[in-house]
Amino acid sequence: SGVVIMQNKSFFLIIPLIILASFFSACALIESGGGESNVSRSARYPNKVNSVMQNEFDQAESSFNNKKYVEAAEAYQKYLKAYPYNRLSDLAAFRLGQIHMLQRKYDTAIDQFKRLIQKTPDTKMKAQSYNKVGICYYRQNEYSKAASAFANADTNLLDPAKQAKNHGLAVFARTYLKQDVEAM
Repeated sequence: SGVVIMQNKSFFLIIPLIILASFFSACALIESGGGESNVSRSARYPNKVNSVMQNEFDQAESSFNNKKYVEAAEAYQKYLKAYPYNRLSDLAAFRLGQIHMLQRKYDTAIDQFKRLIQKTPDTKMKAQSYNKVGICYYRQNEYSKAASAFANADTNLLDPAKQAKNHGLAVFARTYLKQDVEAM
């Protein structure tokens, strides 16, 4: 009987550690700017991407991947002005939001992601954007808004690591909210 109790206590200690490990590994991935898959090819856009558009976008991506965020932001903005509505313009807008997050300009990032949510026909891009909005609010200690954004993200469209992070942050946000309500 004593062994069973000890095993149960160990189980309850391991679960929070797993959630925290998932959270911190996902945070590291976000800080590096990585982890996002490309725009879903099943969404319908009115404009096709030609080779010139693709080359300009690839240059911006190269800057982003090399952590030259100021250069990348300028290239993405230029791309969006020249080609405002195609599958790569949504990814350019998403990357701008990520850059603002990496620069800790959370309000600007939230605005960027919200504009993208309104514009994109791509449900996966919407889910990823809501997830990023939630992360921004979470980092600003605005837990009610974070929980709402996470709830709007269709987690079935996120990859498993993001699903775990989304769930973990939502649980933490709700925990903080519950503590705030209990403190009143």
